[in-house]
Amino acid sequence: MNAWVKQLTLLTIVSLSYTSPAWSQRSKRVNMDSLMRAYELQPQDSNKVRILYRMAQGYHLQNPDSSGLFARRAMLLARKIHSAKWEGRMLHELALSFWFKNEYDTSLYYSMQSLAIAQNLKDAGLEAMACNLNGVCYYYQGNYLRAVENYERAIKLFQHTKILTELGNSYGNLALVYFNQGSYAKSLNYHLKALEIAQGENDWIGMSACYTNMAEIYHKQGDTTNALVNYEQSLVYSERAGYHQGQAQTLLKLASLEVASKKYQRAEKFIEQASNLFQLVKEKRGEALALVVKSDVLRANGNLTKAINLCIQALSTFDKIGNVEESCTTLVKLAEMSLALKQWDDAIKYAKQSRELASKLGNYDVQRDAADVLSKVYKIQGDYRQAHHYLEEKWKAADSLALREQIREIDKARFEYEISQKQKELEISEKDKTVAMEQTREQKLINWMTSGLAILITIMTFIIYRNFTAQRTINLKLAIQKSEIEEQKKELERLGQIKDKVFSIVAHDLKSPMSTLQGMVMLYKNKLVEPHELDVYFSTMESRLSTTTTLLENLLEWSRSQMSGAAIHLVRFNVEDVLTEIQLFFLPMAKAKQIELKFSADLHTMVHADKEMIRSVIRNLISNAIKFSAAGKQISCIANTQGKQIVIQIADGGVGMTEDQLANIWSLQKISTKGTNNETGTGLGLLLCKDFVERNKGTITVTSALGVGTTFEIRLPAGDM
Repeated sequence: MNAWVKQLTLLTIVSLSYTSPAWSQRSKRVNMDSLMRAYELQPQDSNKVRILYRMAQGYHLQNPDSSGLFARRAMLLARKIHSAKWEGRMLHELALSFWFKNEYDTSLYYSMQSLAIAQNLKDAGLEAMACNLNGVCYYYQGNYLRAVENYERAIKLFQHTKILTELGNSYGNLALVYFNQGSYAKSLNYHLKALEIAQGENDWIGMSACYTNMAEIYHKQGDTTNALVNYEQSLVYSERAGYHQGQAQTLLKLASLEVASKKYQRAEKFIEQASNLFQLVKEKRGEALALVVKSDVLRANGNLTKAINLCIQALSTFDKIGNVEESCTTLVKLAEMSLALKQWDDAIKYAKQSRELASKLGNYDVQRDAADVLSKVYKIQGDYRQAHHYLEEKWKAADSLALREQIREIDKARFEYEISQKQKELEISEKDKTVAMEQTREQKLINWMTSGLAILITIMTFIIYRNFTAQRTINLKLAIQKSEIEEQKKELERLGQIKDKVFSIVAHDLKSPMSTLQGMVMLYKNKLVEPHELDVYFSTMESRLSTTTTLLENLLEWSRSQMSGAAIHLVRFNVEDVLTEIQLFFLPMAKAKQIELKFSADLHTMVHADKEMIRSVIRNLISNAIKFSAAGKQISCIANTQGKQIVIQIADGGVGMTEDQLANIWSLQKISTKGTNNETGTGLGLLLCKDFVERNKGTITVTSALGVGTTFEIRLPAGDM
């Protein structure tokens, strides 16, 4: 479960109590010593159960283990006095104690027992709270469909029992599920419902939490204006409630938004206020975060030395409290600032530390940024082997981020499909019940009317005709709904076909190089290779690895481009920077084949396109040019401005193509030919190039002559300087 969502859920526990079904009672301070004395002096078991119940509630946040012990003791007493009602309540409290310890399976087990008792007693309030807690457990287990089902059931029960505070909690829980799945419109809708209830109850902390959650949604969507408005509203109500920790957190988020908007004076004001509040409530993590945001302001104003000192202070705090994630992020910031100050040793030290932590946490964003710093430092120091290594690592991290996003999109599509299908099934079930009730009523009318006069027979005929028309309308609607379900099923099948295509290529084209590499390793391990033969084997292994890497990169890019809704991130960037990076990447490969690389670009050749896609296109074309060029040949890559377009020409003196090959060059069914050194490919590269260029509102053309060479010309929209 990602750290931000966990933090958000814990925030709602202490504010709106989205995941705590009885926060209104739990928010009162309980004098545990007096309760313990009352328990020891109380002769009646029924009163002891009530006292243990209050003690279990009071210990939830500060000591879940103690809370669980009191709840279990109360549950056993309730069984002893045969009070099913109190047994159900204490099972619920026991389930809550395990939830606070992150033991979701055990929590769900006891919550299910509580639910069974509530349903047997027809206690709608307890049943609603059990359903709500079940939903929370399913949410943290990643079973979002079951979570939604339980939250919706809890909402209906809370509406029926008019328990408004807990109704708001369930709305908030449902909003978190949709937020996690990227359904921001639905998430916002449920937060608004929770806000309406909090306003009706004059729950200032609840209102503050709602506004904070809605601000996070707007921020995620890139709507800074609405994010600021909602954060400011959150700040107003947390101040009214005297909730200093909530104030400080909101102020820090406001400061981060102002830094992003380059309003540094306002940011510094918010940072100072947040820092004072964090010191007041003695929250070390918050104080350290304030230092990091303040360093961002100093960094933006060019005062890197002071910014580094603040980050070092924050890092010391994060290390002391064991906050590995914040340490990881702070280290990469230190690496970037050390690079800017040309402090090479510090930049390498911080980048390697952040890279190690990011690898353990699975944080590909930080891995990518740390590898980027290391690549730049080693390039400046002239260590091109290390620079090339970390440049590849940077691209791999970026590819891993893209793959994670694709998986998230597939999971989102599956979740939305399952939810919509469930809703349609419920609608159909409700309509079936309605039809059955109508038919029963009609039968009674018919039996009564058959004994009447002729005029009543006429009325009966009219009623039958009317209901026949209604039935036909219902059948038509059901047919339309069935058609919609079939369309959604076809879309999922299409996604499955894309997956199968990728796996089939991987299974076919990875098997041969992997087998070759395995054989070479076995020869070396068994000392069957003479020392003078190692260079030949290592050269072969290098070639195989290069081919396999290209295959994987193309497969990843192609599969991502085939996914519906694949995003294009348009930015303005200098083509010269991309060409320099790619030239550095391919220089070892070109030297190995004795091929000269000639790259040049006009000054300020700014392009408005997706940078990663254009980088992928040029890499594929340069790779093909090297593949089909013999030793001694030259490959040129020239970028210049022509009107409102940037033109990139990639030319080689390679083997060229026939007219038939040119005619089928953009087809997926074309056969991939081997290069001058028998290099292999999958045929996806050029198809991927055409798709990416056209997605960026550009064109790509090719001219070639057999035995002369091939020239690709890319035209892209120019960006403003």
